[in-house]
Amino acid sequence: TLDNMDGKQARKTGSSSPLGLLFDHGCDAINSIFGSITWICAFGLSSSPQHYVHIWIMVFAPMLAFYVATWEEYYTHKLVLPIFNGPSEGLLLGASVNLMSWWYGR
Repeated sequence: TLDNMDGKQARKTGSSSPLGLLFDHGCDAINSIFGSITWICAFGLSSSPQHYVHIWIMVFAPMLAFYVATWEEYYTHKLVLPIFNGPSEGLLLGASVNLMSWWYGR
């Protein structure tokens, strides 16, 4: 994804900066909320009390994962992601859920 490529390119060309890192993480944090909203819509969850727990998990789980990864990077000075990670496969999974919701929801 393009989100993974901009940091690599900045480090490769020597144009990376702490401000660029902060801006990139800020955009990612905001994007996680929009991702959660699209998943809530794709799963057809409503504001009824029976869906409150599911909505809460879909909003706060990505935020918690993002916070822990950023905290780890701050102290280790490395961002180590597992094989299956949010910036790559997680986005593809989200797009797949949206496509399935569109296809079967007609």
